[in-house]
Amino acid sequence: MADIKLSALPAVSAADAADSLVVLDTGVAKLATVTQLVTYLQTIGMPVVKKLSALQQSTSTTFAKVTGLDQALAVGTWVFDYYLQWRTTQTLTAIKLATNFTGTAARFLVEATGFEATTAASTGVLTQIHNAFGLRAGGQNNVASASTIIFGPVSVAVADADIYTHISGLLTVTVTGNLELYFGADATNTGTQSIEAASSLVCIRTA
Repeated sequence: MADIKLSALPAVSAADAADSLVVLDTGVAKLATVTQLVTYLQTIGMPVVKKLSALQQSTSTTFAKVTGLDQALAVGTWVFDYYLQWRTTQTLTAIKLATNFTGTAARFLVEATGFEATTAASTGVLTQIHNAFGLRAGGQNNVASASTIIFGPVSVAVADADIYTHISGLLTVTVTGNLELYFGADATNTGTQSIEAASSLVCIRTA
């Protein structure tokens, strides 16, 4: 095969995870895949992102895992953010949320926030319109758990309205595992709780 300059190669129509790239490994030309490059970049600060592809629902007070937002985290220090859109079919109930890690973490800190329908003392009533209303610090935890509530409002101002909740955290992983999100209803027989599609997770390895 005749030699050809890299600059003379035709361009691909769209990059694929299995495509090959030419890299210099201590001065020796080798091939790497796009997937390998992405994996490396994620160890030095490139975000790992996930989006929920379909809504998930619950009518139970028992926590259930939000499948589709699991993320495997390797050894290192990570920060993460869940951006959640949820609904409830009745005003007199609301969602409850928990975060878990299946590996071992030397440090696990997490908090959740939403917006209340008041600027006075906390009532636990969440609103979908937060202009001039109060920020609710839903909770903080320093232990990963699939059953410990970190965010548990008691009701919402309007049923079947989109509510936004932000969960952020910091953990230092010593044994690889999965970061998981759990949800359920805060009270029995009080409608359906939904985690809406497009709810997302962003994880960044900082060290």
